[in-house]
Amino acid sequence: ASALGQLASAQANLDKATRGPSDIDVLTAESAITTAQNSLASANTQIDTAWNGLIGAQRSYCVLPAILVNPCYGQDIPLSDVTISGLTASLRNPPGSTAQGNAIVSAITGLFSANTSYLNSKNATVTAQNNIETAKAKKQALYDAPATSDLAQFNASVTTAQAGLVTAQAKLDQVNAGATSSDIALQSESVKQSQISLQQQQDAYDSLVLRAPYAGTVGAVAINVGDQAGLSTAAVTLTNPEGVRVDLTVSETDLSSIKQGQYGVATFDSLAGNFYLLKITGVSTTPTVTQGIVTYPVQAQILRGPDLAANAAGLQQVAAALTTLGGGTTRAAGATAAGGAAAGAGQGSPGAAGAGGFQGGAGAQGGAQRTPGAAAAGRTPGAGAQSAAGGGILASIANAPLPSPGMSASVTVVLSVTQDALLLPTTAIKRSGRTSVVSFKLPDGTIEQRTVTTGGTDGANTAILTGLVEGDIVQIGATTASATASRTPTPAAGGRQPTPAGGVR
Repeated sequence: ASALGQLASAQANLDKATRGPSDIDVLTAESAITTAQNSLASANTQIDTAWNGLIGAQRSYCVLPAILVNPCYGQDIPLSDVTISGLTASLRNPPGSTAQGNAIVSAITGLFSANTSYLNSKNATVTAQNNIETAKAKKQALYDAPATSDLAQFNASVTTAQAGLVTAQAKLDQVNAGATSSDIALQSESVKQSQISLQQQQDAYDSLVLRAPYAGTVGAVAINVGDQAGLSTAAVTLTNPEGVRVDLTVSETDLSSIKQGQYGVATFDSLAGNFYLLKITGVSTTPTVTQGIVTYPVQAQILRGPDLAANAAGLQQVAAALTTLGGGTTRAAGATAAGGAAAGAGQGSPGAAGAGGFQGGAGAQGGAQRTPGAAAAGRTPGAGAQSAAGGGILASIANAPLPSPGMSASVTVVLSVTQDALLLPTTAIKRSGRTSVVSFKLPDGTIEQRTVTTGGTDGANTAILTGLVEGDIVQIGATTASATASRTPTPAAGGRQPTPAGGVR
């Protein structure tokens, strides 16, 4: 409807410019001329009236005694600027007595008013004359042909209005046809974005409430009502006696070996005779540099109760290694138990992994006791031994007291376990260039150098992949002794175990 109205208005303006004036236009123009003429006649009459009033005011002033300014001649009206200035001075300081002064002030005021009325009536006649000329020009313009620029503008307005009508009609047709599939898809996406925004705002609102991540006891509150709390503000320290966390710092050489989900053993000097199973729960790659030493934070959880049951399958796979670690002697400095938050340092280097071999405990230091002599190659225990060992582990930690927050721990982590590996004391293996060799004892008692392929090592023992078989005797140190093959369990991740015949398996 609006587009139709604009088109009609533009077309009417064009028609008016091209067809000439209508009777109403002419009548309106002539009426304007008549009105202007009447205004001129009225203004001329007003001039006569104002002139007579000015003469009367002049006479009233000039008959007074003691006047100082004397505009009392015919040529003195209308008043000049000089005369008006002098009369104004008389108003400020009227001459004569008080009565005379008051009469002079009243007469001067009347003279000024009459002078102003006369001047205004003269201006009115000029305005009326100009209005007559303007009205006549407008009437004449009705009969003049429109300027080329005006005609072009009228035509352009019609064209624009026609295009606007087409656009409006197209929009109306689109609305009547209903939304397209793309429109619906666009609005659906808008709804999804709004839902995401709503959820973000809900999350932001929910974050205003401080919620405990687990059940426990509030150990300390470090914030007061009215304090500004930032992201790094430790507002509340929460301890969970049944969920002790151990915080470690790992050297850069150990970082690549430590993975989330690995198991290990922790011992505490303050809780002698007890050991605890733990699981790596987080490994950070953000370094901390202290006096030029680069370390990385690692977190582990001490497994208790339901956690042991939930990790039973994983613990079963490393049971033998954990049993050895729990019963052996390991040293790994810097682990700290944490009930809410704590810090510590774990140091040491894990054994390198080899094909078909195993790795020792990350962070373990120390090794097996060795006596110079001979050693027989032996094997690690099988799955049955591990199963039995696993039950012993669970039984041994069932009633162990949990460490308190802040206690320091020694931690050994099992990196990997290989079943039924052929082991040899590490001290029996020598290097010849890039080749590993052992002093192999022949049946006649002589010694020869035999090349072997090694796998992983825990520091005390090394896996032998090729070059030896179970029961072979090799020389350790300067003397030789025989030893038979044995199925004695061998630690897969740190620890020590003396064996018969002066050897180590």
